[in-house]
Amino acid sequence: MYKELLESSEFYQKRHHNFSTRLILPVFGLLVFFVIFLIFMKKEITLQSTATIEPVKVLSQIQSTSNNKIKTNNLSENATVKEGDLLIEYASEIESVQKENAEQQLESLNQQKSQLELLKTSIENDSNQFDREDSFGYLQRFEDYLSQKQTLAGEVEQENSTISSQNSSAIDTQITIGNIMSDISQKISDYQNLKNAISSGETIDSSNTGYFIYLVYNAQNLSSLNEDDKEALKTQTISQIDTQINQLQTELSSYQIQYSSSGTQQAYNSSLDSQLSSLKAQKIVEVSQEMTALDQRIQESASELELQKYALDATKILSTNTGIVHVNPEVIDSEIISEGTTIAQIYPSIEEKKEVNIETYIPSDAISILEVGDEVKFKMQDSANNDTTLTSKITSIDSNATQTEEGNYFKVIAKTRLSKKQVGKLKYGISGNLVIITGEKTYFNYYIDQFLN
Repeated sequence: MYKELLESSEFYQKRHHNFSTRLILPVFGLLVFFVIFLIFMKKEITLQSTATIEPVKVLSQIQSTSNNKIKTNNLSENATVKEGDLLIEYASEIESVQKENAEQQLESLNQQKSQLELLKTSIENDSNQFDREDSFGYLQRFEDYLSQKQTLAGEVEQENSTISSQNSSAIDTQITIGNIMSDISQKISDYQNLKNAISSGETIDSSNTGYFIYLVYNAQNLSSLNEDDKEALKTQTISQIDTQINQLQTELSSYQIQYSSSGTQQAYNSSLDSQLSSLKAQKIVEVSQEMTALDQRIQESASELELQKYALDATKILSTNTGIVHVNPEVIDSEIISEGTTIAQIYPSIEEKKEVNIETYIPSDAISILEVGDEVKFKMQDSANNDTTLTSKITSIDSNATQTEEGNYFKVIAKTRLSKKQVGKLKYGISGNLVIITGEKTYFNYYIDQFLN
């Protein structure tokens, strides 16, 4: 080789600008770069879905409280309401009448109780406590009670009067029998004296009951009689006197029995006080039982009034919170909404809360790759087609799937804190695209996985 050729540019041009230097080396370099890129560079693994902006919590559920026709409906989507605002008003004519009837019934029962208490006090004090005629007949019942007392007192007085008359009659009878017994005893004594006089031959006074027998005996004795006849006459006369004495003693015994039986005195009836006390106690017990039953009726009537008040209050639905209204579109235009049906919900104001939930539903076959804490990016467009992107992390994943016609889906929520600029652009219910970053892989592993499915 000639050394002078090495100094020629033509030599270098031919040496370095050939096929190998123009194609093979750049391709090889590119291949090396591509291999290094696949091995060392990483790709984010994402899952895409559609999501909506939802409230962090529902402040209150607005449910229908009546089956009546709706008279006023102040609900509208995304309207701002304050606590105490009228949301729904139903027709309430029937409830008003029922409440008025319940009030009148309760008032009547309370008046009845007041009059019944006066009746009880009147009976306890035995004096009229009523200042006017009552409409429940309690004054008449008290007057009937007084009449019963007077009747009892009259009956006892009549009975004692009869007993007094009977006792007086018994005393008179006993005195009469006593006098008769005294006369009989005197006759027996006279006959005893007569018998002794005849036996001993003595004389007797003309006042003796048997003086006539004595005269007959002496008249016969004065006759000419022998001693035997005299003795026989004496014996006969004494026998006659004994017969009289025996008859008188028998009669006296009979009167003694009558005297003993006629001397029994009947006791006077002293039970008036106990009867009056028993009557009072009975009436007080009756009134107390009526009071207990009346208290039960008052309690039931008061409960009924509370129910009627509740039913009347239920014809108006007032807001219990300040927030944003979300209306149930299925029933909002209905004139009659079944009781218990959800009409609307009240969400917290985004401006005040400055927090929202990004909610999405992920198919069950993809939920296994998600974890709480995975990063999410939510992109939406406003009315001017300007993009707004929210960045957050998954805060909760439902443990149970929601069944739909398309399959089972799990609800995923990412709670997001908003900036002042973002607050003015968001409304509840806005939808957008959601990208969930589940992890990173090298491009080599990513394409291998794609190739191997």
